[in-house]
Amino acid sequence: MLTFAVVVSRSGGPVSGLVIDHLSDRGCPDVPFGVAQHLAWSNDTGTVRFAGWQNEADETAAAHHWHVGAQTLTAFTGHLWPRTGGWTGTEAWSRQLAQRLESRPLAASADELAGVYIAMSLHRRGRGAIAADPVGMGLAYWGRNRDLIVISSRAALAARLLAPGGAEPKRDVFGAGWLAYGTRSMGLDTGFEGVKVVPEGAVVDIDPTGDVRLLHPPRPPWRLAPDDPRSTDDLFEETRAEMTTALRMALAAPGTKSSAGLTGGKDSRLILALLLADGTAGQVEFQTRGRPDLPDVIVARQIAERFGLRHVVKSGGGELTERQDAVRAAAYPGVRLRELSLRVGAFAASGSRNVSEPILVRPRPDDQLLINGLCGEMLRATWPATTRFQTKAAAAVFPDADIKFGTAGILRPEPRDRYRRAVHGLMFDDALESESPQDVVDAFYIRNWLRRWIGSEQEFDSQNLVFPLYSLTGLRLAFRIGAENRHADWIHYQLTSRASAPLAEMPFAGSAWRPGARDPLVPIRRYSESPPETVPTTKYGAPPPSTHQTRTVAKERRARLEDVDVALMRRFFADDSANPLFEIVDPVAANGALDGFSTLAERQKLQLYGALTAAIWLGGEEIVPPL
Repeated sequence: MLTFAVVVSRSGGPVSGLVIDHLSDRGCPDVPFGVAQHLAWSNDTGTVRFAGWQNEADETAAAHHWHVGAQTLTAFTGHLWPRTGGWTGTEAWSRQLAQRLESRPLAASADELAGVYIAMSLHRRGRGAIAADPVGMGLAYWGRNRDLIVISSRAALAARLLAPGGAEPKRDVFGAGWLAYGTRSMGLDTGFEGVKVVPEGAVVDIDPTGDVRLLHPPRPPWRLAPDDPRSTDDLFEETRAEMTTALRMALAAPGTKSSAGLTGGKDSRLILALLLADGTAGQVEFQTRGRPDLPDVIVARQIAERFGLRHVVKSGGGELTERQDAVRAAAYPGVRLRELSLRVGAFAASGSRNVSEPILVRPRPDDQLLINGLCGEMLRATWPATTRFQTKAAAAVFPDADIKFGTAGILRPEPRDRYRRAVHGLMFDDALESESPQDVVDAFYIRNWLRRWIGSEQEFDSQNLVFPLYSLTGLRLAFRIGAENRHADWIHYQLTSRASAPLAEMPFAGSAWRPGARDPLVPIRRYSESPPETVPTTKYGAPPPSTHQTRTVAKERRARLEDVDVALMRRFFADDSANPLFEIVDPVAANGALDGFSTLAERQKLQLYGALTAAIWLGGEEIVPPL
């Protein structure tokens, strides 16, 4: 795990001493894990400086995140490898990356790499570059003041370096308030004023004289070039090869044990199918979390028995409780465990991730690499209701009518309408006229809903995750075949069934394969409608109709703690004029929603948890866990 910051002087002169002190601090409080290695580096003129903090103790390990050469510094967060073939040598991946970039400069070759990552190549005398994976699941943050430009993997660290004279960074009310409206952070906003997310696909080009530019790609990462000659079959086979390469890289990482989640869903099943086809499933321990009667657990046991897998079932909360008990005993004996968990969660993602989901921060070193099924959503449509859309005007009401943004009814009218307009812009500002309404919604899901959720978690990735279903070619294939085929799970079914036909036909915990998954591709529908020019009006405050809720570990855990959480929300939703939260949240409406909390729909509950996150963050009530 790596946290980094790159600071560029805008004047062309050396970076100031106070900033250098921050970069040289091994115990930097904005780093969310125990630090085993720290590096401070500068170019020859002192105009570009790098600092990195990582939790791996062995510099010879393949996971070591930086390599200092005679002329360059190469570093990366997360995990990365060449999409076509992976790493082949035994040297550290950072050294192999440095060697690769000698002939393939990062600014022109970022999409040749796979994984969730931020990579950088800095030169002692020349230009440098920073690039995340093409979809930007590895979130890079940037900001500027009169003297500096800062790029970092932590919004809090960027904000700290930009704050004048060591002052506390200013927190962004609108950025934090996204959680109370849409349950997740969206767009490029963060919890800090003046710090933004680097747009997906953009490369940060660094001139040592002080000029820093964002180089934007010619098209979104999910779009193939118009003259791309590859057929659908070509793209399909390349997708399978990229996923298999990712699995082999996970299994080959020295000093780690590989495990994989196994649920009753389609993503973990696709991963297992690829491992079975590659003959490597025996090298992996499969893990399922939840009580024995949870549908995911029941189906996972059936699959494990059928294919003779090494399989363990975990309760899902023991490790978290153990670590948080240790934190509380060490420094916060007066804070209840649940409150501690939520306040630590607000710190971990700098107010940009909903505290409804438990967060493990500053963990003990772990030699497990977890093969994870997240990002499989990019290959199919997560919101099947969009199949009914015939126009982009219909898609424009989707956030209100279907995703239920703002339906908890707790926001004041002006900020509520501002968020609605912002969502409309996020959906349509970059949409092509020829895109289907489903393409518009699915692109919105990838770049806002999925990216900001997974990306924020990578800042404190205590689970050491790798995402083999994140295939850039697979994503482009999903948009090439059109919305109808994408919504039919066509890619998932075809990959799974060709890798392991028996596994493809085993039952699921939830819905089975969608109609069309087994069929040949259907012709792509064409659209030429322009985006709507106005935001449709929607009534707020009324709860949506009750719907069936799938049982999950997270929901069941929240249900057990509901009384505790509601009491905590009431405390934080007290009308405190000092907390900027109440510029956007109406405390009377929020407490009224709490009166009927148990009857609210899931999305409404999550909006209240989002408001709690914002209240903790904007009130400065987050807790930094000790090392």
